[in-house]
Amino acid sequence: MSFLIFSNLFVSCCAASLVLATWAELGLDVSLLDPMVGLVFFATLLVYNLDRVTGTSPEDASLDSERHGWIARRRALLFGLVGCSALGTLAMGFLLDWKIFAALVPLGVLSLTYSLPILPGGKEQGWRRLKDVPGLKIFLIALVWGVATVTLPAWHRGVSPWMLEPAWLMIERALFIFIITLPFDVRDMERDKSAGVQTLPLLFGVERTRSLALALLCFFMASAAVRHQAAGYVWPLAMSTMLTGALLARLDRERSESYYVVYMEGTMLLQTLLVLAWYAFSVK
Repeated sequence: MSFLIFSNLFVSCCAASLVLATWAELGLDVSLLDPMVGLVFFATLLVYNLDRVTGTSPEDASLDSERHGWIARRRALLFGLVGCSALGTLAMGFLLDWKIFAALVPLGVLSLTYSLPILPGGKEQGWRRLKDVPGLKIFLIALVWGVATVTLPAWHRGVSPWMLEPAWLMIERALFIFIITLPFDVRDMERDKSAGVQTLPLLFGVERTRSLALALLCFFMASAAVRHQAAGYVWPLAMSTMLTGALLARLDRERSESYYVVYMEGTMLLQTLLVLAWYAFSVK
């Protein structure tokens, strides 16, 4: 279980599953074997493990954390996963239309800049990662996930990303990712504070951050209800929203690692499974 979670295979599966949810919600054919699903899986695996091997310092490895200890002991494995996922990303990319592949280039650069210290930060700070820019990290994550799991999959299937429904769904998806990322900023408060990275939990505190996440989740559900109106997908989305809200209501700084990397990340997979169950029911 630790290997599945800390190697980022689980979150990569969650990301790939959201591609299937996107197609279902847009009324398109759902195919697990589509190269777009593989692309999102390998690209997520690449970016997250690259962040692990470049962003974890010896000080982090010494922390009393199962996650940091696991990473420190298996850096060679993570480097191997970075190499394999890079090859997988390229292979899946070449199977897509050239326009989609070209659109991946700026998204890929943005994702790599998130993890690699290639931005000048002055004499005292040295080179910085995009995630180290105060106030930017969570918004960047939400944007990239929204584009990767909605905009590109829709375009890949011939649906213009500028049409109302895919654009609306992209904003909703980005909002959902923003909501479930807030707990991770709570988890990383001490580390972000010492690194000088300003986040919403550091600005508002844990209780207000929890309240913000729950308020935004209500807004997400209201938006989904309006968007689907006559469609039945409001029901699986409502179920996943309630379960996600129950998890967010328990948010505090004393949560275990599994709360974040299993339950909060698992809300993506839960939402997909509920949407796909309704999709399978409705197409019969």
